[in-house]
Amino acid sequence: MVELSDIEMKEADPSSGLQTAGTTTTTSKDDKKDADTLTLDDIKEQVRTIEKAVNSKEPRFILRVLRGLASTRKRLNEDVIRRLILFYYGSNSSEREILLGFAQSVSQV
Repeated sequence: MVELSDIEMKEADPSSGLQTAGTTTTTSKDDKKDADTLTLDDIKEQVRTIEKAVNSKEPRFILRVLRGLASTRKRLNEDVIRRLILFYYGSNSSEREILLGFAQSVSQV
């Protein structure tokens, strides 16, 4: 028969518990960067899915991307758009500069 034994719990670390007001701003900036990185990764995955749909001529992959556009659009911001432009237009500097200028002018409005 198997015996169950009690396990001692470790004490909670006060630094990982509730945050003070000073660390909240740092955490929110980190969360925003994490959210931006997740959004960027989602968009890159959607582009790969579109490429797969074009290569295999399967419309169901396109429909999957279209269903996700609403949530992706809500998470877009200037930083994500700038990083996407730099990633996909890395070698073509003239088009990249035009798109970056457009992205900055839209964010100022």
